Amino acid sequence: MTPRKAQKLLKKMSSRRARTRQAAEAELLAHGPAVMEPLLEVLRGGLPGPSAAAVRVLLQLCAGAHEAGVAGEDRDPYRTSPRERQSQGTVPRRDATQRAVKAALAGLVDIDLTDANLRGVDQPGANLRGADLQQAVLCRANLAGADLHGADLRAADVSSADLRGADLRGADMRDADMQQVHLEGADLQRAVLQRAVLRFAILREAVLCGADLDGADLHQARLKGARYDAYTRWPQGFDHRHRRAIGPGTDLHKEDLRRRELQGVDLQRADLRGARLHQTLLKGANLQGADLRGADLRGANLRGANLRQVVLDGVDVRDAVLQGAHLQQASLAGANLRGADLRRARLFGADLRRAAMDAATLQGADLREARLRQARLHGADLSGATMQFCLLEGALFDGATVWPRGFGPTIRGAVRADEGDTVAEREEEEREEEREDA
Repeated sequence: MTPRKAQKLLKKMSSRRARTRQAAEAELLAHGPAVMEPLLEVLRGGLPGPSAAAVRVLLQLCAGAHEAGVAGEDRDPYRTSPRERQSQGTVPRRDATQRAVKAALAGLVDIDLTDANLRGVDQPGANLRGADLQQAVLCRANLAGADLHGADLRAADVSSADLRGADLRGADMRDADMQQVHLEGADLQRAVLQRAVLRFAILREAVLCGADLDGADLHQARLKGARYDAYTRWPQGFDHRHRRAIGPGTDLHKEDLRRRELQGVDLQRADLRGARLHQTLLKGANLQGADLRGADLRGANLRGANLRQVVLDGVDVRDAVLQGAHLQQASLAGANLRGADLRRARLFGADLRRAAMDAATLQGADLREARLRQARLHGADLSGATMQFCLLEGALFDGATVWPRGFGPTIRGAVRADEGDTVAEREEEEREEEREDA
């Protein structure tokens, strides 16, 4: 097929008549991989209507080739129904070789679309991995969920485009026009966005770890829930810590993060006072030095998390999973740890004064030099825990409390439940008097 013939068919694809559009598209698809080169010639011509139609056909060929590669030769790679192919007389050969299918798929990987006019193209989930899209016009294009890993989008016009959930890892978007672009949930790890115009861009829950935003224009950009790390480069003078983004030093005071998946997130020195983290997945997260006073961590998964020197005074951590968590020198005074899973947790030097640890599991935990004065340990399981130089004066326990073999709690100042009930009642009365005086 010649480029002129391809262009005529592409123009028919812009017809108002659905039958004309379908027939033109089917005729192009019937040629399979052989039509790719004429279509690329049309794209370089830059005509808005035909260009968008050309990319549509190219990406359909790519998707069809991928399906054929997965399902085998018996599946039609051109995604038209048997009835449509029979009525239009464009039945593609079913015995197309896998070699031709792979060639069709490879034709859109690392494709050169420099200066192409793709305004308004509608191809969610497109495979444009490694594509050369320098100065291409993708204004208002729908590429949600597209694979643009490593793509070259330097100086491209991506304004108002839909790139939600797109894979843009390592993409080069220097000097790109990205005003009002939709990037919710997009993966922008290690992407280069130097001097990109991101005014009013929507970056909610996008991944910006390692991204380079030096010199970018982020005026009124929405960053709520976007993830960044210590390697993310921000524009000079840009206050990213108060944009509700998730990363080191951020301000998430009273933020609602319930049931969010934040596995491995870096929240060092973050302000999480009063944050709602009920049943949030924070497995392996780095929360060193964070302020979590008043936060709700009920049922949160903090397995293996770094909570060194964290402030958890009075925090509700009931039924939370803290297996293997690093809580060295952490402050948990008055915290509610009832039913928490602290197996093999590292609590060296932690402050657990007045903490409620009833029915908590502390098997194999490191409690050396931990302060457990007046803590409640009714039904707690401390078997195998390391408790050298642990301070237990006034700590309450009962017959269901399991201690390490050979450990004498009363010698360390702990009080049994029958005695402890009186102590607890006296303390409650004193607190009531203090509240009345206040």
